Amino acid sequence: MIAIVVRLVIDMMIVITIINLAKIIVTVKSNSDSKFIMRYCDIGFIITAISRSLDALENLFVILIYSNKDNFQNWLISAVNSVEDVKWVFVTIEYVLLFITILFHFLFRFSKGKIIE
Repeated sequence: MIAIVVRLVIDMMIVITIINLAKIIVTVKSNSDSKFIMRYCDIGFIITAISRSLDALENLFVILIYSNKDNFQNWLISAVNSVEDVKWVFVTIEYVLLFITILFHFLFRFSKGKIIE
């Protein structure tokens, strides 16, 4: 139970950190070499924040189930399953965007900005 609460707190800290990093990147974006790569980073930050928020929501439902083991509501189990399914869709998109961003970053760096402008 304590491990689940710790995961919930860590997920919320990650969401807050992502939001703060997104604010910093917005200020740095005007000085960036490639606005194309930064657009993927912005989308990636948003999707990461959504997936971490869904993970925290899933942990909250698990806490509610385990806090009342004898008499929990059945809808909590279906809610955990639904949130988990949606979370994994966002995580899959997040990893694909991360791969695309890294790929374009290396293409941009090795071509010295001639491909992406």
